Amino acid sequence: MTVSDSTAPVLSPRLDKFGHDLAMDKTAACTALRTDLEAAGGPLIEPLPDGNVLVTFVFEAAGVERVSVSCQLWPGDGMAGTSLSKLADTDFWYASVVADPRVSVAYEYRVDPPELPAEAGELLAFLGDMERAIPFFIAMVAAARHDPYNKVILPGHPFVNPKSHVLNLPKSEALAYDPDADLVGEIRTVTMSAPSLPGERPVDIYLPPGFREGERLPLVIVLDGELLVAGQLHALLDQAIQRGDLPPMVAVFWSNLSPTSRMTEY
Repeated sequence: MTVSDSTAPVLSPRLDKFGHDLAMDKTAACTALRTDLEAAGGPLIEPLPDGNVLVTFVFEAAGVERVSVSCQLWPGDGMAGTSLSKLADTDFWYASVVADPRVSVAYEYRVDPPELPAEAGELLAFLGDMERAIPFFIAMVAAARHDPYNKVILPGHPFVNPKSHVLNLPKSEALAYDPDADLVGEIRTVTMSAPSLPGERPVDIYLPPGFREGERLPLVIVLDGELLVAGQLHALLDQAIQRGDLPPMVAVFWSNLSPTSRMTEY
């Protein structure tokens, strides 16, 4: 099988089979691959001899220049995401990565996404310039696409048209979550500043059920707090504590000062 626009090897046995099937009957091969993606409920998951799994993201898009996927299964996956390779003579794009089967992760496909400067200093200058950075983020959101085979949408996603999906690998054990349950603990929003960081910002503090002032409990600091509160992480913790799956804890959701401030603060 040949792969255009990339030197990356085809690692997935299923895509190897797809390559052989293409030579016999292209229409039947594409139909069979779509059927397998539907059965998988999204990315293809294939076991490896060492106990890990091979996750292959496959997206179908015609007449486009580039497709990427944003997913933290790739170490160092940044805002630009990981580029997918085009399967020659088809409209399918793919990327494979080895993963621990106990992982749950979010991912998002993007079609012809805007590009960021490659050099670190230029990148920081770009993201610190709101007149350039804000249009970039708007374009990035516009480039996002649904995975038509995955019905699990990331809950509480802050964008108006959520297009981030959840991928639960075979041995993952996600905490149970009821989106309709009332919060038993408490969220307090305060304004805070830090000596080494500019400006004041809202910070959300989750306090577990029955919390008493002065009580000493484990403390969790959550970065990108505004996104994680929008994603209802505090509610998930609240329910897990009530069930006894987690001990009582205080969670501090530290928000970013602006959409681009995290690049310099972190």
